[in-house]
Amino acid sequence: MLTIQGKITSNSMENGKQLVTVSNEEETKIVVLQDAYLIDVETGFRMMPEEMLGREVRAYIKGGETAAILTISEQAVANYAEIEAIEKQADGNLLVTTDEGSRVVTISKEAEISPWLTRNIVMLQDLQVGSKVLLYYDLMTMSLPAQAYTEKVILLAK
Repeated sequence: MLTIQGKITSNSMENGKQLVTVSNEEETKIVVLQDAYLIDVETGFRMMPEEMLGREVRAYIKGGETAAILTISEQAVANYAEIEAIEKQADGNLLVTTDEGSRVVTISKEAEISPWLTRNIVMLQDLQVGSKVLLYYDLMTMSLPAQAYTEKVILLAK
């Protein structure tokens, strides 16, 4: 999965498609697909394309398609991921593997797990292989695979 970070400097419709330009050292044009997740990581709410202009973002691109665009915040650090493997630990925590096996995140058994855009109740057991999630953590080891710990998850889709 390719990650692009920077400020959105333009936002327009071209040939019926939403196109944004993300600028850092260089400019990258991204086609934002209708099913892409546009998320304000502080609130967990959806952003509208017109709200993104001028904001610092992190865009995740998978297979040439925009998977998610997240705002960047000093108060909240969220990472988009698709769960590839799950292992329940004896202590009740979950170990989830993401990013083609390069990242292992421990999700606390007491983690706050919220659904995105619904009022459904979701719990730890609702996380499955293939689930798309936001994992909130700001520290990650430099080991291989990298490891992190979280107590907050937003379940985007199963």
